[in-house]
Amino acid sequence: MTARAPEPPAVTPEHEHTSLRLAAALGEVARSVSATLDLNIILERVFDQLGQFVPFDSAAITLLREGELVVAAGRGFPPEERVQDVRLQMLPGAPHYPVVAEGHTLVVPDVQATPGWQKVPGGHLVHSWIGTPLVVEGRTIGMLTIDSWTPGIYTEHHAALARAFASHVAMAIRNAQLYEESQRAYAELHRTQTELLHHERLRALGELASGVAHDFNNVLAGILGNAQLLLLETTDPAMRAGLQLIERAAQDAAVTIRRLQDFARANAQEPLVPVDLAAVAESALALTRPRWRAQPAPSEREIRVETSLAPAHTVPAEAAELRQVLINLILNGIDAMPSGGTLRIETGVHEGEAFARVRDTGVGIAPDLQPRIFEPFVTTKGARGSGMGLAMSRALVARQGGRITVESAPGAGSCFTIWLPHGDVALPHEPQPALPAWGARGRVLVVDDDGEVRALIQRALQARGYEVTVSDRAMEALALLRRSTFDLLVTDLGMPEMSGWDLVRRVRAEDQELGIILLSGWGQAAVEQISREELVDWTLDKPFALEALQRSAAETMRLVRERRERDCSHG
Repeated sequence: MTARAPEPPAVTPEHEHTSLRLAAALGEVARSVSATLDLNIILERVFDQLGQFVPFDSAAITLLREGELVVAAGRGFPPEERVQDVRLQMLPGAPHYPVVAEGHTLVVPDVQATPGWQKVPGGHLVHSWIGTPLVVEGRTIGMLTIDSWTPGIYTEHHAALARAFASHVAMAIRNAQLYEESQRAYAELHRTQTELLHHERLRALGELASGVAHDFNNVLAGILGNAQLLLLETTDPAMRAGLQLIERAAQDAAVTIRRLQDFARANAQEPLVPVDLAAVAESALALTRPRWRAQPAPSEREIRVETSLAPAHTVPAEAAELRQVLINLILNGIDAMPSGGTLRIETGVHEGEAFARVRDTGVGIAPDLQPRIFEPFVTTKGARGSGMGLAMSRALVARQGGRITVESAPGAGSCFTIWLPHGDVALPHEPQPALPAWGARGRVLVVDDDGEVRALIQRALQARGYEVTVSDRAMEALALLRRSTFDLLVTDLGMPEMSGWDLVRRVRAEDQELGIILLSGWGQAAVEQISREELVDWTLDKPFALEALQRSAAETMRLVRERRERDCSHG
């Protein structure tokens, strides 16, 4: 006779109602998980639903981080008990240890009587305690704790309800963590892409800057060289003064171009020397004279210029940059006086600092704008100004170890002062030794694709007695060198068909005695590697001073003579 299976226990209406409510609550938790990925919102909803089935005075969710449990969210603790981010150490004997380490749900009638209970904020209030693990894909990520401040009220039925909620809590936390990780990864990817785009833009801008600098250096070489040639040929004082201003402006422009090349690539800084701000101010006034000198027509505004230029020597600095700053301040002062006025330039020393001051009687600066006047793109000129002049001026002065201050009032003008550390009086410039006379009958081949620079070099060397042949193409120069005998090759670096460097390599492979001077408008960094290979005797950056060109030619001719004499003695 077959035994009958036992009848299932009868389901009471109360039990059925509780099960339905639990299913509805767990469904609400599940909907919370899918409706939002904000962990804080999810945990708050979990606490709301949990309290309908498991009575608690306080509850907490802790997550495993670096071998410790860290409280991620809590409910019911007094405000003065700061439980957020409280850390629990994973110590054997603590009630939470088997929950996390072994995956058990634990009911403790009174944790205050448990030796391993850790003293943490809010922990002294807890007596009845349920701890259940938060498990996702077989891995424990934390723990849900349910607390009563009354001992002995939790049962295994409460523990089963806690386990049911814990599975949804664990899934919600893991989804939120994955979302946060994906957001962080996306943000990192976006940041990386932005940096790459920024670097690519800088690289492209650097290449553009390098090309522009090269072209400007060729132009400046023609301006500076011809001005210096005219200075050698004229004795008229007024003409010489104008040519000297052109020479100074071209030299300052060359410094600006070098800064542009610094942006494109690392470039060695030129040695700094003490600067007299009085001399810098005088040259800045001379360069800006066309903008401020009195106009002949009565209707034109009149700018009166007053000066008080006492010696003001700085610590080693770069005069060209300081001159650029003063020129900018002078032009700003002129622009601030549309109906005319007085521009006063002062230099001197005050309390251990050298200063240069530019004061105008113009429209002044509004008080709310003064604190921001040195910020980029802030201007008082409207559409006529870029807002970069004062920002660049402050940066240039700061680079020299100084600062700029401003005093201004609407309708009462402005006063800008450059302050720099006061230095010793600059040593007098030691004159260069006289150019050697030998080499006046040397034969020189000049190769440059820029016609003005080529003609300038030809005139400068012919003035020293050299016989000069010119060419605009490297291939033609190579043919000339093979047909005729030359003592010196002066070649540009950047040329079509064949670069100056390729020309040097081919020439040096055939002639070890020929003197070679390499010119470059790309900056010193472009010829550093070339210099290290020791295939050329001299390198010159464009724009170059005529004296530097003539001196390098004379020195190279001396080296050529030594090489030839050495070869003859060995022969």
